[in-house]
Amino acid sequence: MADLPCRWSAPDSQVTETMKLLRLDANPKGSISSSHMLADEFVAQIVAACPALEIESIDLAAQQPAHVTAEFAKATYTQASERTQVMKDTLNESDALCERVLACPSLENSMFKQVRLL
Repeated sequence: MADLPCRWSAPDSQVTETMKLLRLDANPKGSISSSHMLADEFVAQIVAACPALEIESIDLAAQQPAHVTAEFAKATYTQASERTQVMKDTLNESDALCERVLACPSLENSMFKQVRLL
């Protein structure tokens, strides 16, 4: 882990940004699950190698997003400029979650990491 790059450059760009890692957890067993413990260890090793790394965590088991409904589907397939306030409100939670995911160039999903190590 000592060779972990703590900075990245966008292709064809001189701009360099601090890395941000998104950790997604979705196991209902939470911190007692093997995948959660494995992800904890993985993240700890990365942070030890790169203390400036910004960590964003989303626990989908603890804060479950709303289920997709007919209203959600209708709002999704309606042009943004034509959405009613009710449609916008229906999409708010999903939009906020998507913004958090898209803001992180590095993704760590504890289940994906566990599968890669097997």
